[in-house]
Amino acid sequence: MRNSRNYLMIFFLIVAGSIMGNIIGGFFSDIFPVLSISESIFFGPAVLDLNFLSITFGFTFSLSLAGLLGVIVVLIIFKIFY
Repeated sequence: MRNSRNYLMIFFLIVAGSIMGNIIGGFFSDIFPVLSISESIFFGPAVLDLNFLSITFGFTFSLSLAGLLGVIVVLIIFKIFY
Protein backbone atom coordinates (compact mmCIF):
# COMPACT_ATOMS: atom_id res chain seq x y z
CA MET A 1 0.00 0.00 0.00
CA ARG A 2 2.83 2.38 0.78
CA ASN A 3 4.43 1.98 -2.66
CA SER A 4 1.20 2.78 -4.49
CA ARG A 5 0.79 5.89 -2.35
CA ASN A 6 4.35 6.97 -3.22
CA TYR A 7 3.68 6.56 -6.94
CA LEU A 8 0.48 8.57 -6.66
CA MET A 9 2.26 11.33 -4.73
CA ILE A 10 5.11 11.44 -7.28
CA PHE A 11 2.57 11.66 -10.11
CA PHE A 12 0.82 14.61 -8.45
CA LEU A 13 4.17 16.28 -7.73
CA ILE A 14 5.16 15.96 -11.39
CA VAL A 15 1.85 17.49 -12.48
CA ALA A 16 2.13 20.29 -9.89
CA GLY A 17 5.76 21.00 -10.84
CA SER A 18 4.85 21.18 -14.50
CA ILE A 19 1.97 23.58 -13.83
CA MET A 20 4.04 25.78 -11.52
CA GLY A 21 6.95 25.80 -13.97
CA ASN A 22 4.68 26.81 -16.85
CA ILE A 23 3.14 29.62 -14.79
CA ILE A 24 6.52 30.95 -13.68
CA GLY A 25 7.88 30.52 -17.22
CA GLY A 26 4.95 32.54 -18.56
CA PHE A 27 5.87 35.44 -16.28
CA PHE A 28 9.56 35.36 -17.20
CA SER A 29 9.23 34.48 -20.90
CA ASP A 30 9.71 38.14 -21.88
CA ILE A 31 13.04 38.27 -20.05
CA PHE A 32 14.17 34.71 -20.90
CA PRO A 33 12.52 33.69 -24.20
CA VAL A 34 14.12 30.23 -24.03
CA LEU A 35 11.64 29.31 -21.28
CA SER A 36 8.76 29.37 -23.74
CA ILE A 37 10.21 26.63 -25.99
CA SER A 38 7.76 23.73 -25.96
CA GLU A 39 6.80 20.52 -27.72
CA SER A 40 3.33 19.05 -28.07
CA ILE A 41 2.12 15.51 -28.46
CA PHE A 42 -1.50 15.09 -29.43
CA PHE A 43 -3.97 12.54 -30.61
CA GLY A 44 -6.71 14.10 -32.67
CA PRO A 45 -10.34 13.78 -31.81
CA ALA A 46 -11.87 10.34 -32.24
CA VAL A 47 -15.65 10.12 -32.21
CA LEU A 48 -17.65 7.19 -30.88
CA ASP A 49 -21.18 7.53 -32.21
CA LEU A 50 -23.68 5.01 -30.81
CA ASN A 51 -26.74 6.61 -32.40
CA PHE A 52 -28.14 7.67 -29.02
CA LEU A 53 -24.83 8.86 -27.54
CA SER A 54 -21.84 10.53 -29.12
CA ILE A 55 -18.51 10.71 -27.29
CA THR A 56 -15.42 12.54 -28.53
CA PHE A 57 -11.98 11.54 -27.28
CA GLY A 58 -8.83 13.61 -27.63
CA PHE A 59 -5.51 14.09 -25.89
CA THR A 60 -2.93 16.89 -25.94
CA PHE A 61 0.30 16.92 -23.95
CA SER A 62 2.50 19.99 -24.10
CA LEU A 63 5.69 20.41 -22.10
CA SER A 64 7.82 23.52 -22.10
CA LEU A 65 11.35 23.99 -20.86
CA ALA A 66 10.01 25.95 -17.88
CA GLY A 67 7.63 23.09 -17.03
CA LEU A 68 10.47 20.59 -17.23
CA LEU A 69 12.58 22.74 -14.90
CA GLY A 70 9.62 22.93 -12.49
CA VAL A 71 9.32 19.13 -12.46
CA ILE A 72 13.05 18.74 -11.79
CA VAL A 73 12.96 21.25 -8.91
CA VAL A 74 9.91 19.62 -7.32
CA LEU A 75 11.44 16.13 -7.56
CA ILE A 76 14.72 17.35 -6.02
CA ILE A 77 12.80 18.97 -3.15
CA PHE A 78 10.80 15.74 -2.71
CA LYS A 79 14.00 13.67 -2.62
CA ILE A 80 15.58 15.98 0.00
CA PHE A 81 12.62 16.15 2.37
CA TYR A 82 11.09 12.70 1.96
